Amino acid sequence: RMEATNQIVGRIGGEAVASLTALLNDQETSAREYVHGLWALYRLGSLPDKILQRSIDSKSPLVRLHTMRILGEIGPASPVSHEIGVSSLKDPDPHVQRAAVEVLMKFPDISSVKQALETSRSVSVEDTHLMYTIRLTVRNLLRAEGVLQSVLEEQWPENEERLIAEALLEVDSPLSAVFLSRFLSRQALSEKKTPLAYRQLASALPGRELEKTIQDAMDRNIDSIAMATSILKNIRRGLDQRADKVQPGILRPHAIRMANRIFEAFPPGDTTRAEEAFDYQSFAAELVGDFGIRSLEGPMRALFNRKAEGKEASQLRTAAFRSLVKLSNNNIDLAGPILQDEHESLEFRREVAKLLGEFPGARTTGILQKVDNPPAALQPFLVSSMAATPEGKDILFRQVRQGKIQARVLLEPQIEERILLNISKAQRAEYRDLVANLLPVSEEKEKPASDEIPWDK
Repeated sequence: RMEATNQIVGRIGGEAVASLTALLNDQETSAREYVHGLWALYRLGSLPDKILQRSIDSKSPLVRLHTMRILGEIGPASPVSHEIGVSSLKDPDPHVQRAAVEVLMKFPDISSVKQALETSRSVSVEDTHLMYTIRLTVRNLLRAEGVLQSVLEEQWPENEERLIAEALLEVDSPLSAVFLSRFLSRQALSEKKTPLAYRQLASALPGRELEKTIQDAMDRNIDSIAMATSILKNIRRGLDQRADKVQPGILRPHAIRMANRIFEAFPPGDTTRAEEAFDYQSFAAELVGDFGIRSLEGPMRALFNRKAEGKEASQLRTAAFRSLVKLSNNNIDLAGPILQDEHESLEFRREVAKLLGEFPGARTTGILQKVDNPPAALQPFLVSSMAATPEGKDILFRQVRQGKIQARVLLEPQIEERILLNISKAQRAEYRDLVANLLPVSEEKEKPASDEIPWDK
């Protein structure tokens, strides 16, 4: 039937309008035939309002559903679209009701928001599909110009205010932040959505209100480490998204308070809850470094020196090392013994070598060049960090000529890119000389084993 409809529209065109109209007027026409005729008339631009009005009163849910879908396509172009859509919000068929809610999106104004919210009052707990459609519709309506301002000027029942607040988590606007700020002063969102609300506030709330909002958020939630941590993380993300920049120190007292709170609950020396503590201690280490919390250098050293097996243990020690270097550049010297120690896990040594690339300079280069006979698996990380400065490139090329570093490492794609970045003409010539007789890594991997192993000898 779809193919037949396509043929009627594409090949017969306007000449079929009379026959299609007669089909819809025939009482013997089945629901499926009626639907195909309805869509054909719409596609031909010959579907009158009186047929739409008659169709929405059909006893067939299928006809009513497709009438609503056509109205969703027509939108404001038809004077009856909004009227029919609103009347169908109470349709007994859930599919028709959902389609009617979707039609509201074609009419972005405060009345459509109210009609969607009014519909939400009668939704059963089991009808998650209709509730999702209502939430989606409200969100999209709130994104339309002028609607949100009107929403702010209204007084809403508690449940409807909550639904609006949840929808505004996905509407980036200073007005969204204003609404959410008012809402959170009176009500609370779920544990999952509360941090997202504060990210929205941090990204868009006017600066004069932001400091108090952050203070209230942390005071209200500091007793729950999980919630306070999530809120502070989201506030930081929100601040990063702002078009204007706020004073960087606005979060410092909260960072200090949060880091101390974490180490009170999860002391660095306590390994009995290492798995539970990992995310929190990692975040605390990040705060210590980013906000220069020198009073917590002791816990950072404790984490750095805490040897344990596993990827998370290495990541936590690396986070502590990064913070220590941010606190004082002198702490970068801690990397030397780690890189030289064969008893340290290879994973941690690689992480430390990679991290040194974040702090380029003579001191870092000096540490890297003193690593004697590094294992092959460590060399790419040393080379990548060493190539961050012109002096490091010179030392690197010298070590390759001396046989301390494998020349093939220079051809690894990410390392080659790092080396060639800001390279001088003389260094480029030396680099080409060092790799002149080497196959690219991709070709080396694809090289048949018979080319490498002389089986016939």
